[in-house]
Amino acid sequence: MLLWSDDQIAALDRTLLQGRAGQPSLLLVQGEPGAGKSSLLGELVRRAHEFQLLAAEGRESEDSPAAGPVLLHTDDTHSAHPESVEALRLLLARADRARLLIAVGIRPPDGPVARAVAKFDVGSRQELTALVRGGR
Repeated sequence: MLLWSDDQIAALDRTLLQGRAGQPSLLLVQGEPGAGKSSLLGELVRRAHEFQLLAAEGRESEDSPAAGPVLLHTDDTHSAHPESVEALRLLLARADRARLLIAVGIRPPDGPVARAVAKFDVGSRQELTALVRGGR
């Protein structure tokens, strides 16, 4: 079990407090292999119980210089802040030839967020509408 210094725990708590207050924040955890970066990030996740968690892990691949495919799933996106929708748009715009799939759950089909998502410039788009429970 790794023990963290009071300064490291205080940095985690400050970052969480800023996020709770609506201040976008970045916590950069640096260290050599085995230094405990993953453990400290795990402690952050443990303390962030009221946050929605989006997690990603970089993996090296001997087969390809690109990492494995990435799926980013957002649900109830109609409730998202315009800045979050813009972040999705920028991610797509800069993901040239990346193995990336963004799946968005949204309602209503004619709302402002849906109109913004409809303008996303993507290589491939599949839209599913009028879903029916138990139907084929």
